[in-house]
Amino acid sequence: MGYVLNPAFGGHGYATEAVHTLLHLAFDELGLHRVTARVDARNRPSVALAGRLGMRQEAHLVENEWFKGGWSDELDFALLAEEWRAGHSAAGAGPRADQS
Repeated sequence: MGYVLNPAFGGHGYATEAVHTLLHLAFDELGLHRVTARVDARNRPSVALAGRLGMRQEAHLVENEWFKGGWSDELDFALLAEEWRAGHSAAGAGPRADQS
C-alpha cells in the first residue's frame, strides 16, 4: 500500500482513516491473506501509523533505495488477516461469518 498526503494536512487522522479503510477492503471484502507496507525509515509519522494500525515491523533494509537524492533505509511492515480479525474482534467488530 502507499499514500501521499500534503504535509499541511498531517496530524488530522486522514492517513489513518484512509489506510484503515484500505485494510478493511483488503481483508474483509477481498479476502486477502497478507498486506505489506514499505516505509522510508525517515518518515516517522508513517512508521507510527503502521504501528497504530497493528502492523508489525518485519525488516529494516539498510540503504536499500535511492530516494529523494540519497540512500535511504526501508522499514517493511505486515499484517495478516488473522491478526486483523483478532484486533477487530477485541474491539467488538468480530470477523465476518464467511471467513474462517
